[in-house]
Amino acid sequence: MFDAHEKSDPRVAFCWLDPASALAAQGVNLDALLQEATVLVQQSLNVEYAKVLELLPDGSALRLRAGVGWQPGLVGQACVGAGNDSQAGYTLASATPVVVEDLRRETR
Repeated sequence: MFDAHEKSDPRVAFCWLDPASALAAQGVNLDALLQEATVLVQQSLNVEYAKVLELLPDGSALRLRAGVGWQPGLVGQACVGAGNDSQAGYTLASATPVVVEDLRRETR
C-alpha cells in the first residue's frame, strides 16, 4: 500500500510537490516554481543532486533550468547535448523509462 508519509517511497516526491502547486496558484514565476519543485524532490528522495532540464528551441541541447547540489553559476547556464552523447539526451530519446543505478559506471 502507498503511504504518502513514507519518504523512502519515490512516489512520495509527487505528494510533496503540493507546496509547489500552491506557489503556481499564487502567480510565482516559472523559474522560482521549478526551483522549489526541484528542492522538494531532492529532499523527498534524499539525494544529493536534483535537476530540471529544458530542451532548447533548436532541440540540440538541454539547459539546466533548475537544480539543487550543483556548483554555483551552473543553474540557468549549463547545457548538455540532447543526443545520445549525454545521459539526459539518451533518456529523452528513449521510448522506455531509463534507470541508472550508478551514474559513474553508466556506459550508455
